[in-house]
Amino acid sequence: MSNVKMHDLRAVVFMAAAAALAASSWAQSSPVYTVQSLPLSAVSAFNDQGQVLGRGFLPCSGLCTLSDSAVLYDSRTGTLTGLSGSFGAGAVYGALDAQGRLGGSQTTRDGTGALVRSVVVRQPDGTTATSAAPLLDATLGFPLQVRAFHANGQMLLQHTDGLDQIATQCVPYQAWRGPVGGPWQALGTAAQRVSMSGMNAAGVAVGAAVAAASCGGEGGGYKAVAASAAGTLIDLHGSRPGAFSRASAVNDLGYAVGHADSGQRTAPDVYAPQGRPILRAMVWNTATRSATDLGPAGALSRLNGVNNRGEVVGVTVAPMLAGQPVATTTSTAVIGNLATDGLLTDLNRLLANNTAGWVLQEAIAINAAGQIVARGTSAAGSGYALLTPTQTPYDPYAVVPTAPASLLVTLPASRQARLQWVNTARNATQLRVERCRGSRCTDFAAVAVLNGEATTWLDTTVASRTTYRWRLRAGNAAGWSAPGNIATATTLR
Repeated sequence: MSNVKMHDLRAVVFMAAAAALAASSWAQSSPVYTVQSLPLSAVSAFNDQGQVLGRGFLPCSGLCTLSDSAVLYDSRTGTLTGLSGSFGAGAVYGALDAQGRLGGSQTTRDGTGALVRSVVVRQPDGTTATSAAPLLDATLGFPLQVRAFHANGQMLLQHTDGLDQIATQCVPYQAWRGPVGGPWQALGTAAQRVSMSGMNAAGVAVGAAVAAASCGGEGGGYKAVAASAAGTLIDLHGSRPGAFSRASAVNDLGYAVGHADSGQRTAPDVYAPQGRPILRAMVWNTATRSATDLGPAGALSRLNGVNNRGEVVGVTVAPMLAGQPVATTTSTAVIGNLATDGLLTDLNRLLANNTAGWVLQEAIAINAAGQIVARGTSAAGSGYALLTPTQTPYDPYAVVPTAPASLLVTLPASRQARLQWVNTARNATQLRVERCRGSRCTDFAAVAVLNGEATTWLDTTVASRTTYRWRLRAGNAAGWSAPGNIATATTLR
């Protein structure tokens, strides 16, 4: 599970219209959630066991003063454990893996006064071990922070002033990934301002980056990125009209979620002379760089978390209209599923035992079990809550997808056939192209496997002046669909 990021305080985010939500298949399949208050003042990470890393007030007795300190909360037992790290002293933990291990770092000084940085792993029994961190220029005084930690031992490290996701400091910061103890692979270059947010079990890391020389302006100029296997940063922003974007989390299927500037602005006001940017909730396929906008109309929106069922959580803020003055807005915690209809549903409508009167304003993270950490207000004041589904959430990837439709073949050149089709399923992770030779052939064999979002493919393995038949199947972990329609064509001379 990726660690939870600090919020972009300027990037607030809305919910879909009530009628559309009620009619959506996702709204019909959404589970109901029990809700419990969390004894936390801040949240840093959330794992699949329902453990939450953050800050809170530990009980004390006698001559002591309650103080906000680093803690680990276990929702299974209600245990709140204090951690030794604090601001400027000891290990500072920033990530939590599925086994309950904490990943963090500490900074000390050697006999010469030089900074020495170390990576720290805290086991569930409380024991700790340190290992070497990536080397940094001695003049760079800010610490390292662990942004993600997985059961396979992979860590995502970030050189940061601690404010890189809510404020812009135009200095070159880097990130690294690798197994505990290294070797550490640098992500990006020393000339970039890199701000990574999360990583999946396969080591795909996501976040945002900008060339340090051009850093600044609205949104800091950051654009959403994913890190390739070689450490190169892949641009996810693409040709979108807005000036900035950020990927906040990524699941093991390679789908990243976050937000992107739409390029639209509200009417100028005293706080925003150029108007406020209207952000859109985004999903990116990190393998294909394709982007899907899940933001509802008339609102700002942002996604903060995603799990392997395709469930996404975040926040919407409405009303927020291009060219219109900003009136009173409502912030709402939302959930959706990128593999169904993608519509975002108000989580407040799905609470079963809301005796504390929670009004959920933002969903921060979601784990494999479908539990959600959200922030909002209750009768006791503002704070954080844990939502637990009362039934196993619907998993669209456990259902075989429907077949692609409307397959057509055109012939752009000799020994080439271009296939085009319409995808009918959002839960497909792969498409299989099958072909046979002859106008009445039935011995179809796979000739290509494509990503589940592909809508076209050029077949360059055909002979000239030959008749072929093609068909497609859609697939995911549950299996392959029945074949779609058959298209027949005779290739050119």
